[in-house]
Amino acid sequence: MISIVIPTYNRGDLIKRSVESILKQSYQDIEIIVVDDNSSDDTADQIKEINSSKVKYYRLDKNRGACFARNYGVKKSIGEYIAFQDSDDIWDSSKLEKQLEYLISNNFDIVSCKIKIIGEEKETVFPENSHIDIDEIYTKNKLSTQTLVGKKQCFLDTPFDERLPRFQDWDLAINLVKKYNVGILDEVLVDVYMQDNSISKNPGKAEKALQIFLEKYGTNKRARAQYLRLIGVYRLQQHKDTKKYFLKSFTLNPLDIKLLVDIVLSVFDLEKLHYNIYLKKGRFK
Repeated sequence: MISIVIPTYNRGDLIKRSVESILKQSYQDIEIIVVDDNSSDDTADQIKEINSSKVKYYRLDKNRGACFARNYGVKKSIGEYIAFQDSDDIWDSSKLEKQLEYLISNNFDIVSCKIKIIGEEKETVFPENSHIDIDEIYTKNKLSTQTLVGKKQCFLDTPFDERLPRFQDWDLAINLVKKYNVGILDEVLVDVYMQDNSISKNPGKAEKALQIFLEKYGTNKRARAQYLRLIGVYRLQQHKDTKKYFLKSFTLNPLDIKLLVDIVLSVFDLEKLHYNIYLKKGRFK
């Protein structure tokens, strides 16, 4: 059995569609665990309208965040395998079947797949390629939570870090790739709909999460340089001072031309130009 864990918070308008996309999976030995993070909307009523014994609903007594909700769902599950879904995303009907077959036939512990990110203005596919490198994963994530299918014990032994307000999937990916045999199925099996109020658009939460990354993985020189640079970028988005972070990053990675441009623009207080460059690149969307 595969247990699918869905954390949700005030997604009453979307949660039903998400659950129904799972119920239409070609692989049917499943349970769906919806963990409501103390929503104030009609999420509970929407779940009650779904007529399926496969759906189990748990409401938390207070808002604890998506990481806590996912860990809670894993502990409540009875399946041998775990998958994660977000309340505003849609799965291809063959997702679980294809990924489980790929996992078993290649002796993986965990498998991911590609996603189509549907934004307000464009669509992109993530990741660009399916190669996983243990060194690269510290500086560039390739796994998204709603793509994962893996052995339950992996997620019990390596839970989500509940301190993180953002980049939870990246942090989990680092730890999973370090400990287990992880593969990516080179096929788009998830549609991700980017919401206006998504935490993945919140630069303040990104900055806070990257500070935690520095604590956890900062001994890796290349990774530390990347986190410092990203903190600078997200501080720029918030119109905060960036010089210190770009300079520290450059001292660790002096061959990065992009960093040199960041330093010049920040040192000479060309914030408006600097901001607009990243805005045109779509970095702040």
